[in-house]
Amino acid sequence: MIDTDKYTGHQPAPWRWVKPTGEWFLYAEQGNYSDLNHIQGNGIWLPDTFCRLGKELDPTHKLHKVTYDLIADAPLLLEEVKRLRGAVECMRFDIEHAIEHSWASWEDLKAYLKKVIE
Repeated sequence: MIDTDKYTGHQPAPWRWVKPTGEWFLYAEQGNYSDLNHIQGNGIWLPDTFCRLGKELDPTHKLHKVTYDLIADAPLLLEEVKRLRGAVECMRFDIEHAIEHSWASWEDLKAYLKKVIE
């Protein structure tokens, strides 16, 4: 099981790939467009950037695009995992309660599960 607590404080979505200086960076968009191309010292300063691809790597290359898309969608996938875990926990509680009080038929249970999954 993935320990989602270790991701607490991660850069929020959306993440996107940018190429401001010839190299690709994974950028957590914080609405700070004015500083995107600010050069400082010997390199580029991207205040909301947290990943730089190695030289010659391209997140738009057809063979690697799906992997880089997966990386960029990481915060969205994490939120979906948390949402689904919450739904499973609610279902577990409701099923245990139904069994304990013997009030749910299989039809009631199937209808409930269908509603929760949607």
